[in-house]
Amino acid sequence: MRDVVVATNIGVSTAATAGAAAASAVLAAKTTTTTATGGLWFKVLAGAVGVVVTGAAVTAVIALSGGGAGQTAVLTVTPMDEGIRDFEFVGAEFRSVDGRTTELITEQEVMEGNTGTATDIPYFVRGEPQYVDIDSDNDLDAAILISVVAGGSTPQLYVWLWEDGKAVQAKYPAAVTEDCGDHVEAFRPVVGALEVDLTTGARCEPDARLQSQTYRVTVVDGYPVRTTPGFGSVDTCDPAIRPVVGDWEGEPPLVAPATDAPGVAEAADIQRVELLSRQPHYAPDWQLARVTLTDGAQSCGWVRPG
Repeated sequence: MRDVVVATNIGVSTAATAGAAAASAVLAAKTTTTTATGGLWFKVLAGAVGVVVTGAAVTAVIALSGGGAGQTAVLTVTPMDEGIRDFEFVGAEFRSVDGRTTELITEQEVMEGNTGTATDIPYFVRGEPQYVDIDSDNDLDAAILISVVAGGSTPQLYVWLWEDGKAVQAKYPAAVTEDCGDHVEAFRPVVGALEVDLTTGARCEPDARLQSQTYRVTVVDGYPVRTTPGFGSVDTCDPAIRPVVGDWEGEPPLVAPATDAPGVAEAADIQRVELLSRQPHYAPDWQLARVTLTDGAQSCGWVRPG
């Protein structure tokens, strides 16, 4: 296999079979790349490929070179499960970041006067969902903006994962926003992630200077995490917005204010952790931190000083 490099993007829908059939001719070239609609792609060095459709799956038969005549390898890719496209967000149970649960309603219902009660404040969907396999398990997942009927109704971005035939809400927002803080401007699917355009800044302050940033987010162990520009929390750690209040010498930060959240980095890879002036009402024992790695890269994380 040393002469063959096979890379697959498992984002193959059932519709990909038609595109794969069109690519079923044998390819023979020093370096060849072929693409089937729905996202299946593979690259072969110094080899030959035949692609055939077998039921609902796509099979690539690879003729190896340099390893002896007649050697082949077979790669079968199962189409992506797109069952989440049938999931109805309106009427679904929603769990806010502070642990409250309610049923999602439409924006039209809010406009018609459904503002809930003092103990049951509605959340409603904003716009249409975007679909992408964000946790790389060959199941299509969904992301959508959710607003609360309170304050400025600033929407936050949430992800639902498709697991065992059910839509399961991720444990934390994919973009954390506030009326006087960050706002989501747009989001879109990319390969294996969501790309989010965010406007940051203390917008309620006099002469506030707002900045634009774009980052990518995936889901690890049920928690959304930024993967660019650095691996860490989806929160913003700009010291111009949230001042540094001290250093942290304890356990390495996590990607969310929860004990089962993944770590931002190993202790050996961390050069400095600075505590910022943010302790959210829904997790008062936790504090946001800016993490600087030994290679100079920076990201966000959460620590528990108490």
